[in-house]
Amino acid sequence: MPSFEILYDANEDVLEVSFAVYEEAFSRTVPLHDQIVLYTDLQLAHGWGLAIYGYAELIEEGTVTLDGLRGFSEEHQAQLLDVIRDLPIRLFVEVKDPKTLLAVVHAPSLDAIIG
Repeated sequence: MPSFEILYDANEDVLEVSFAVYEEAFSRTVPLHDQIVLYTDLQLAHGWGLAIYGYAELIEEGTVTLDGLRGFSEEHQAQLLDVIRDLPIRLFVEVKDPKTLLAVVHAPSLDAIIG
């Protein structure tokens, strides 16, 4: 796996993960849930990072609904679901049911991330 950066702010319970260096002018911010943001390229083909607010809370909740995807066309939803299902994003947010957009937030081990 290429380099990555993980930042966790315990006071704010925010996890930020970057899997690639990217320029904001060539990136897209996609709210997946009120507390989960995905950063992708403009073509919605590659996940560059995640921000998860209330991270510990979401892990304890079990499942979350990625209701932020509902505002996208079926084509863009499918593209975004592919990005989320791809490594390394799926180590943090795993889609359980693409039809209902149910997902689980994980706390992967460093071994899993390095792969």
